[in-house]
Amino acid sequence: MEGGFDSHAFPQDFMKNSQKIFNYIFKIIWFITFCLIVFLDRSNFYMVFFTILILLFITTVTVIRSLNSRNEWRELIKDGDVEVKDKISF
Repeated sequence: MEGGFDSHAFPQDFMKNSQKIFNYIFKIIWFITFCLIVFLDRSNFYMVFFTILILLFITTVTVIRSLNSRNEWRELIKDGDVEVKDKISF
C-alpha cells in the first residue's frame, strides 16, 4: 500500500524511537548524578537522600539492561549468527 498507513511498521518504529529517547534520558540522568556527587552538600539530608536514590535507580536499570544484553547475545550465539561460538563457554 503506497502512501497509506502501514500498521506493521508502526510498532517497530515506535520502539526504535522510544529506545533512543530512553537512552538520551538515561545519559542525562548519569550526568545529573555525576554533578550531584561532585557538588554534594553532605550536611543537606535531602540532597544526600536524592543522590543515593538516583544512584540506586540507575544501578538497577544498568544491571537489568546488561542482563538483557547478555541474554540477547546468548540467543545470537546459539542461533549461529556470531562466529565465536566455539570460543565462548557458558
